[in-house]
Amino acid sequence: MARQRGRGFPRPFFLEAHWSTTVLLVVSTLLGVGSLIALVLPQAARGPFDNRTLVSVCALAFAVLSFILRSVQTELQSRKQHTIKVLFDTRLSSEFRDMLELRREHFPIQQVIDPRRYRSFLDARRDAQLTEDEARSRRRSAEALRSLLNYYEFVAFAVVMRDLDKTLLKGTIRSIMCNLVQDARYVIADSQRESPTHYEHLADLYGEWRENRFEAIPAPGTLIETAASTDATTSPTT
Repeated sequence: MARQRGRGFPRPFFLEAHWSTTVLLVVSTLLGVGSLIALVLPQAARGPFDNRTLVSVCALAFAVLSFILRSVQTELQSRKQHTIKVLFDTRLSSEFRDMLELRREHFPIQQVIDPRRYRSFLDARRDAQLTEDEARSRRRSAEALRSLLNYYEFVAFAVVMRDLDKTLLKGTIRSIMCNLVQDARYVIADSQRESPTHYEHLADLYGEWRENRFEAIPAPGTLIETAASTDATTSPTT
């Protein structure tokens, strides 16, 4: 089940930097502090500070602080540009549009998906009741749904790794992602019954973004009969 998170206080902008940038900033800060100590301690041992030493210390502190701010701002801007590129590439991708259409063939939007039906469609084969074309159509629709869930799991993981900008994504794909997860919430729960790590980042991001406007993902393995599974659900938009 997705871990629920409160709103809390906004994170300081320098904590939103990628881990590599954070490491660089920590090292730079330590070097700057070390340099300040190297300047201050000898002077303190000799007596009161003279104006030249005070100016040097202030200049060094300003240089270190300016470097930190510029580095974080550059990294955040680069992340936003990368996120915009990913969004545009996805929207313009014919493969992604095909996945959306294939999913809707057998798993309509705003209708809860039964995981048993989903699994049976993944394994659909020609038999006395199914033609080869119908079996292929079912498999492709189920595979498209799986691909869409995998895509948004990748997006959620990239957010955790700070490779994509969460605020920008929330403003653009929140409704699309939350509608998909609400429809497929029992599929996700069924998948997490086999492995709790399946779609864990997507479930966490959904739990954070849904804000009680969408249905929560049920506990792993929850049977779809425990909810009004055959009824169409109303999926709000942002």
